[in-house]
Amino acid sequence: MLKKEERVKIDIRKEILELIHKKYSNISVGDYDPDEIDIVLDELKEIAEMVRDKDKLMEWYQQRRHSRNKNVSKYFNFDK
Repeated sequence: MLKKEERVKIDIRKEILELIHKKYSNISVGDYDPDEIDIVLDELKEIAEMVRDKDKLMEWYQQRRHSRNKNVSKYFNFDK
């Protein structure tokens, strides 16, 4: 049985992926220049993959965040 938090996360991700799929499916040639269509389609695919792999990306970000050089971090706040 899934916890309520897990079910909510799954529902949100499912809705976002459905929106991306809808946008991806409804793009017609007249919406963008021929060069732009490839860029838009690639970007939508990448965003969908990021939503799918969000947990892995957040884990990577947290590990990377803790391993930063403290001399740089005291001058620049990258965690905004």
